[in-house]
Amino acid sequence: MDTLWLGGFNIVAQNATCDLSVGDVNRDVQLDSFQLKDVPVANGKFGLKNFTITANCKDAKTASFTFSGAQSTVDDSLFASTGTAQGLGLHVGTPYGDVPANGTSAQRTFSVDASSGVAELPVEVGYSRSAAAVTTGTFLSRVTVTLGYN
Repeated sequence: MDTLWLGGFNIVAQNATCDLSVGDVNRDVQLDSFQLKDVPVANGKFGLKNFTITANCKDAKTASFTFSGAQSTVDDSLFASTGTAQGLGLHVGTPYGDVPANGTSAQRTFSVDASSGVAELPVEVGYSRSAAAVTTGTFLSRVTVTLGYN
């Protein structure tokens, strides 16, 4: 807390803070294995996992979550996989809309009310078919979430 003295009265400026909950720092989300016969014929998401990113805040009105990561070379709206499976990208979505890997910062940022001391953003991630041919192999994708607040 900083103190500023003006004209004989005391104004106290609160420093807002937000921190990700312990379980949300370096979170690993394990997608389920699948068989090729279960992959949608048309481009589409599948194998979805849902979770919530939580920020614990003090004196903040809003918390913003900004997603970033490498884009798929086949469908740049999806996040890339560095695994050996081909024809797949990572879908990321929130109740406010899908998170396009190739989107502007504004399209990849979601603000949540933090005035209660907790800001929560429900998220879904899963596979998304990005090419006509899908092959078996490993799937590994990294998405970074940057927390901002005011």
